Amino acid sequence: MNEENAACESRVEISAAVAVYNEERILPELCRRLAAVLKTVAGRYEIVLVDDGSKDGSWKKIEEICGDDPNVRGIKFSRNFGQHVAITAALDNARGDYVVLMDADLQDRPEEIPKMLERCKQGFEVVYARRRSRADSAGKKLSSRIFYSVFNKLSSFQIRPDVGVFRIITRRVCNHVVQMREQARFIPGLIDWMGFSSDYVDVDRPEREAGETQYTLSKLMKLGVETIIAFSNLPLRLATGIGFIVTLLSFPPGIYLILKWLFLGDAATGWACLIAGMLFLGGVQLLAIGIVGEYIGRIYMDVKQRPLYVVEKRT
Repeated sequence: MNEENAACESRVEISAAVAVYNEERILPELCRRLAAVLKTVAGRYEIVLVDDGSKDGSWKKIEEICGDDPNVRGIKFSRNFGQHVAITAALDNARGDYVVLMDADLQDRPEEIPKMLERCKQGFEVVYARRRSRADSAGKKLSSRIFYSVFNKLSSFQIRPDVGVFRIITRRVCNHVVQMREQARFIPGLIDWMGFSSDYVDVDRPEREAGETQYTLSKLMKLGVETIIAFSNLPLRLATGIGFIVTLLSFPPGIYLILKWLFLGDAATGWACLIAGMLFLGGVQLLAIGIVGEYIGRIYMDVKQRPLYVVEKRT
């Protein structure tokens, strides 16, 4: 009986998994609002903050918050491993029956959690925060729209373009996500790929409370390439298709030149056209080799079986 009581006391009803990168100014307000909300929906809760190699005083601030609130736990990476790896670390350490995934910039409002949790308790394994409106820059909106459009055309499954990381998942979904240890990680894609029952709650996405977005154009492009390669082999098929089409197109002019030489005795001329054709074919070949190389590179990273992240400190 004592063991059962201890298990009940140690049970965490809901966890908040948050990746942190250079958010020193926002962290106190984030944890204050999160704690205020989670107290209203759960008897016992926890906030798991993962410092993804921040260059400011984020880790020091996390240590201070953990000293003041025993429900907050902190994990510090030895360097920057990326947002989705940091989310993975938070999920690895989350103990709740329900787990909230959210960004640290307070564009994901903690006050939306009760509505999402209510929907989750009605039997859904995943409940998304669907963005009814978002106060992001035009460039970020455009890049996001392009990414989801390309991904959904190339992938065998669809990701909603109007949602982000902010969502609630059940313990069962969390357990399945942490079992997937591939190096190229995109957490929303992994969750959607599993196909568990899902629903959504409409939310408004406000501006950042402080600081600037950490996703530059180059980082967004890198994430897009890695995600598409991780979830689709269609680029390989496209390379094969382009090669096949180019081969077919080369037959008519080749046959024409052979017949012209046989029946008219006219040798082929036009070095400029020949060089242009060679450059075109060389470009197609390099494109195909590059696509294959991207996939081989991902295979190489996975077969080394290095850990996804290295923890330097824990609170």
